[in-house]
Amino acid sequence: MHLQYNIHALHGFLGNQADWSVIQRNLDHNFHSHSLFNDSSIFSFNSWAEKFNQQVHSINSLSNNILMGYSLGGRLGLHALMQNPGRWKAAILISTHPGLRSHEDKTARIASDEIWAKRFENEPWEDLIKAWNA
Repeated sequence: MHLQYNIHALHGFLGNQADWSVIQRNLDHNFHSHSLFNDSSIFSFNSWAEKFNQQVHSINSLSNNILMGYSLGGRLGLHALMQNPGRWKAAILISTHPGLRSHEDKTARIASDEIWAKRFENEPWEDLIKAWNA
């Protein structure tokens, strides 16, 4: 018996579902690209992961799912894996940071994120993207 896998892909912060279109064309119905930002009522990684795991279950309740995430998508995917490890056969995480541990690192990240938030609100898009990608 040949077991087919379902790949569930999560894009990065500045990406969207279309980022995976080349792969999706080749894998057809076994590839599911998900949007990270389709529900504005979710405010935590844990609540996002819970909703995502429910969505994956509605697509395929079996455990032949592979999670693929890039950057923020990988970080959110880690939470989905921790919440429901039995749902996932494997994971492919690209440029994914597992999270900060020390209080000092978290404080520094919050300060950095605040600076980036102000830049996103005020700078011309082309200049902002150049800086972000650098």
